[in-house]
Amino acid sequence: MQSTVAGTIEAGLLSVAGACKYLGFSPSTIYKMVHSGELRSFVYRRRRCIPKAECDRWQAEMLAMQNSDDPPAA
Repeated sequence: MQSTVAGTIEAGLLSVAGACKYLGFSPSTIYKMVHSGELRSFVYRRRRCIPKAECDRWQAEMLAMQNSDDPPAA
């Protein structure tokens, strides 16, 4: 597994830096999300790996929550 400048570790996997760019959060926020279980990840060869699909799942959940909080259009 080799890291690239864009923050991808391998196809479909992001480093913490890559997840920061992808989701628009700081590294400390990403680590808090990982440690709280809000964002699933795993460690491979001493690197934190976050599947891109997991970032997409989190975004979809947040969008669904936001849409359920909006009042119905009149």
